[in-house]
Amino acid sequence: MVALKPDIIAAGGTQAAQAAQRATKTIPIAFVASNPVGNGLVASLGQPGGNATGLSLQSPELSGKRLELLREVCGKPSAIAILLNPNDPPAVNALRETMDAASQMGLQVTVVDAYTPDEIAPGFEKIVQARPGALIILTSVLMSVQVSRIAEFALQARLASIYAAPSFPKAGGLMSYGPSARVSPFTSTRFSKGQSRRTFQSSSRPNSSWSSISRPPSRSASKFQTSCLRSPTR
Repeated sequence: MVALKPDIIAAGGTQAAQAAQRATKTIPIAFVASNPVGNGLVASLGQPGGNATGLSLQSPELSGKRLELLREVCGKPSAIAILLNPNDPPAVNALRETMDAASQMGLQVTVVDAYTPDEIAPGFEKIVQARPGALIILTSVLMSVQVSRIAEFALQARLASIYAAPSFPKAGGLMSYGPSARVSPFTSTRFSKGQSRRTFQSSSRPNSSWSSISRPPSRSASKFQTSCLRSPTR
């Protein structure tokens, strides 16, 4: 990509932004990522420095809220499972936040790692064996790409589940809760031309979206949703 000498590189996700940053120190990088300061993408939100800036999402910081919503909607299970890709920095941050919240609630936690698509099915076997009352999928590129498979596995296991992206309930998962971000073309254009680069800030958008299945893809999903949902979904 760098060899093509683009005017700007758009990076979706922390891993993509880090890869772009390793590849070039001169081409402007506009990212949408979680915890850019903690993951070394920028020096600070107010003064990013370097050649990268963009939009900071509050995804890991919402992990405790996702757990609260899951318990509120489907009762108060004594045990939960967490599925994540440990190679994704935001997922590691979210795991820490989720574990802290689960500890405060007195929940038993089973953590299952999946580094590749081939490890998702065996991971769900481990989850089913642990017999948790609910499942939290932590945000990563792998989980987003495999969202349909994960939603189907969760339905088959009859597990109340939550993910950050709205694509999860659309695929048949129970619900999602996470930030919604849009990057302005004007902002990207201004950054690529080098205008006010020092004052162009990485910013957190606090608005988060709540959604659940509105049109279940199957009868089993509809039945599962009816047994779990106890309150309006929006």
